[in-house]
Formats: sequence, structure tokens, C-alpha cells
Amino acid sequence: MYWEEKIDLLKQQYAPSEFSVPFTQWVAISKEIERKFIIRAHSGPFRNWAENIRGKTKLGGIGRGELVDYLSKLPSTANYWMVVVQGNDINGKYYLYDCGIKPLTTLASLCNGDFYIVDKKYAWLVYFSLEKETGKINVYSGSDSPFQ
Repeated sequence: MYWEEKIDLLKQQYAPSEFSVPFTQWVAISKEIERKFIIRAHSGPFRNWAENIRGKTKLGGIGRGELVDYLSKLPSTANYWMVVVQGNDINGKYYLYDCGIKPLTTLASLCNGDFYIVDKKYAWLVYFSLEKETGKINVYSGSDSPFQ
């Protein structure tokens, strides 16, 4: 199943208040994420965020099977921005979603690559980096987050 088909299924499964694709706002939201959390080291937008996170600190590593429990540390009453990277972080495509906690954990479980979770008030960003060989997920933050 292609990524777009998975997203369509999530749109059917969850109410728009729980899961949506901010199609008309994605550029402005992504620019605000970059402004707050990413050191711009290139002229084009939305590339190579992983290497340019301001104050990047490793929070630890988790196994793929621990992801849902790990994400349960997030308050369940809020929505979050989730940025999924298709391809490598340097020149891959970045997809932005507005997620409540249930669709966020479902979407994170479907990811076969790196992703970011960002507070919708832009208070924090957390980067989840998948080691494809081992299945381990390294977790990094550039600011205080619910995972610390």
C-alpha cells in the first residue's frame, strides 16, 4: 500500500479534529518550525532538518515495539504537528499532519523512516531517527519536551 493510501485510510478512520492534512497551510507551518527549531544551512526550505536542529540533544533510543508506549507520554488532550520524512532527511520529501494522540501513534507506527513531532504552539520539537538496519529509533530534542 502506498503512503497516500495509508493517509486516506487515516482520514476515514479519524475525525478531522483528530487527523488532518493542512494542505493550504503546510508551507507557513513548516517555515515556522524551521524558524523556531532549525538552523538554516541551505537556501531551499524543508531539507536536512536532522543535522541542523538548534541545541540538539539525544534523549535515548527505543525499540520499534516501544514506540506506542513512548508516545503515550504526550498529553492526550492536545494535537501535534507531525512531519514525516519520505526518503532521506537531506533531500527527501517532508509531509505535514495535524494529529491527536491516537492518529499520531498510528501514523508513527506506519512510518518506515524518520519523523518529527512538534508542539502546535511551537514550544518544542522532537526528532525520531530510525536505524533501518536494527529497527532502533533514536530520539532527539532541541528544547524541553514531554519526553525529557
